[in-house]
Amino acid sequence: MLESSTGNLLCDKNRYGYPFHPSFGCDAHNVQAKLQAYLNFNPDAFSIDAANTAPMALFAKLRSCDILETRCSGEKNSMRRHKILGFAGLVLFAVTFIHAQNPLDAFQQFSASVSGSPLKWNNLKVYRSGNQWRSEFAHENEIRLGNLKDKNGWYIRPLDGVKPNQCGRMTLLDMTTYPFFAYTGEDIIVERVPAAASPAEEKETVDGHSCKVENYIVKPKEGGVTIKMKLWEAEDLKGFPIKMEIEPSARPKFTMSYSDVSLEKPNLKLFQLPAICRLPGKQNSPPAAAKTPSKKTAQTPKSK
Repeated sequence: MLESSTGNLLCDKNRYGYPFHPSFGCDAHNVQAKLQAYLNFNPDAFSIDAANTAPMALFAKLRSCDILETRCSGEKNSMRRHKILGFAGLVLFAVTFIHAQNPLDAFQQFSASVSGSPLKWNNLKVYRSGNQWRSEFAHENEIRLGNLKDKNGWYIRPLDGVKPNQCGRMTLLDMTTYPFFAYTGEDIIVERVPAAASPAEEKETVDGHSCKVENYIVKPKEGGVTIKMKLWEAEDLKGFPIKMEIEPSARPKFTMSYSDVSLEKPNLKLFQLPAICRLPGKQNSPPAAAKTPSKKTAQTPKSK
């Protein structure tokens, strides 16, 4: 059993009520809460606001969490978790910025099935309607909803949503929002780079779609992580990128593919929270007290 300097049993899963998730490491749903529990971080020093201003500091904590899980579980091969945490760091870098030019901003309404990424998704269904996002995880039997405005989300179980019995808050957007909810800040530069010497060479066919190939470089104005992003934009889908190749500096590149793309506006009911979901600390309003029937005022008999 691994102990901290203060004597807390960091590997005691039952103590904190957060079971290890074999595929997500310490980052299954609530990064902040899990890291506070497992690594005994100071909640005041480790807030999501601090993470937004220093995303690499949070990434370092995620790596520490990965190391901790490896020691606790005795797992010899943590390559998958390293990929996941690297992807988490990339998402954290992305969501730090708001309000700028993302070449994907043109696609505000769509649904699709996404495959690939460092997490090896396989036809994972996603929906977008403006700032709202929905993803459906068959393996985890859950739905995840997110909102770009507050950069937080919810997980809801089970997946069928007919009668959900679990709902929890997430302190980060789900990773499936990447890169549509990313690279949209005033402190970030998005540069288009010619993909080929001539326009004719910039065309490729992917899954039967004639695509225009576009290259972008994404970087903060003050330096730091640089990301190369290559998009295959389907001409018959108004330029929707059915294939993406993402290459962060000092990280292996990865590919994401989108199929079953519909540019129709999804049903807004897909983004509604069920009644079981409640914001932390928010109580249901007490029912209004029943009005007491008014009594007729007794009339004083007139004196004769």
